[in-house]
Amino acid sequence: LYDAAKARGGDFALGHAITIIMSVCCGLHFAHEMCRVDGRPMGIVHRDVSPGNVFVTYDGEVKVVDFGIAKVLSPKRITGDGTRKGKLAYMSPEQVNDGPIDRRSDVFALGILLYELVTLTHLFDGDSEYAIMDQISKGQVPPPSTRRRGIHPDLERIILKALSLDPAQRHPTALALALARASPTRGSRSRRLPPAMRAA
Repeated sequence: LYDAAKARGGDFALGHAITIIMSVCCGLHFAHEMCRVDGRPMGIVHRDVSPGNVFVTYDGEVKVVDFGIAKVLSPKRITGDGTRKGKLAYMSPEQVNDGPIDRRSDVFALGILLYELVTLTHLFDGDSEYAIMDQISKGQVPPPSTRRRGIHPDLERIILKALSLDPAQRHPTALALALARASPTRGSRSRRLPPAMRAA
């Protein structure tokens, strides 16, 4: 979608971007909330929430795929394993720094996806992996409104909260990000949650 919109002249409806990311939030929240047979949370973290792992079908369904590197966190050891998993430009600061991760790492990646769909620009980009890692680890996030006109202040606030350097300052869950209920443009109606998320 990003490439198609760029090819058309760089226009992608804000409402479409919000709806797609809300649906991705729904899928990730379901995975994050999965429990073991005994009822204990599995603590799943996708770790590779990136454009290539979000599919929009011809009938408009949004699917999150490739949980192949997802991490199931042990209640006694909620840490990284010393190796980076996922696509660098969509990693959280804690992934880049080989620090402890939880579902808020996926929330950060959701913030990147929303930022890029809204602005049609790459958030973290550079001439080398080191340059990209440096941008992420320092939290160098230009406000979306500096890259696209007409972004509602509430939407910008929600995006920047998801992209907070400190995980404690982000939306605590993917569901919380979806429920932030940003207005895509001034005067427009708020987006409705996907049915599965409204029931959550």
